[in-house]
Amino acid sequence: MPRCWPLKAHVPEMNLNVDNANIKQVFKRIEQQANVTFVYDARVINKLPGLTLHISKQPLSDVLTELHNQTQLQFKLVGNFIGVAQNLGSMPILTPVSVDTKATIKITGLVRDASGQPLIGVSVTRKGTASGTTTNVNGQFDIDANIGDVL
Repeated sequence: MPRCWPLKAHVPEMNLNVDNANIKQVFKRIEQQANVTFVYDARVINKLPGLTLHISKQPLSDVLTELHNQTQLQFKLVGNFIGVAQNLGSMPILTPVSVDTKATIKITGLVRDASGQPLIGVSVTRKGTASGTTTNVNGQFDIDANIGDVL
């Protein structure tokens, strides 16, 4: 069962009618309807098969539960951001530092090799910028990013 996420009373009811859609398309439709932004590792979601959803007038929490049921992904709502991960242990830590639509968020993560060992000194940058950081001795990093940035 997915982790519980707090929802504000003003979140609109969602309508989704898609057949065999990739999850990025589904995320875009949800973002447009609920004024949220999904934060995820593209390598995790690119492997998923197409989704079929026929949802009418359902709250965001029910939509996320259905997405979890079909993908086994975990979702965590923080402010207007929804973290997406394969398991809660790999969930990005999101901390909104601004409330406007050009908000900066702090993303904290862990870089591991194929055997699960933390990687030290890996560069993590915002795509297209010189802004970045490196992982520490435990493979951990944190970086401030804007909505829509790609790491």
